[in-house]
Amino acid sequence: MSDTVNLPVITLKSSIPVTNSRDVAAFFGKRHANILQSLDALECSPEFRQLNFQSATYLDAQDKPRPSIDMTKDGFVFLVMGFTGRKAAAFKEAYIARFNEMEGELRAQAVRAATTSAARLHRSLTGAAPLHRQLSPTYSPNPYPRFRWYRVSFRGFLYVPI
Repeated sequence: MSDTVNLPVITLKSSIPVTNSRDVAAFFGKRHANILQSLDALECSPEFRQLNFQSATYLDAQDKPRPSIDMTKDGFVFLVMGFTGRKAAAFKEAYIARFNEMEGELRAQAVRAATTSAARLHRSLTGAAPLHRQLSPTYSPNPYPRFRWYRVSFRGFLYVPI
């Protein structure tokens, strides 16, 4: 399976990226009528529906106006999470993988921020070098020698990679 998953056609409407129910139907190989039926059957709040799904029309082959739905990314994801099949599964897997990637990035940022804050706090309170530099070389309370440690509370230590 490839690392990237293509999405249906996305256009800008009033500077908001949207996709249309016809494009979703074509992308997933479903009938447009079935997509409209799935959209009508969604069990979401009226507020969510109003924010993420807007009625639209298009002209069919006989130049008759037909209904369609424009949806935001959130609306698209809400709809697709109920789909089954190979493309739907690939989309869900890619969505989960990207979510986990972003979670890892946010956790790394939080650790860097906590590390910086702990070091600044230690320097501001003591005006001294970090604690590991004040201890004798023969005494090493740090079970992780490749990490610096800072006392961040009376309950524990923060280990930071060197």
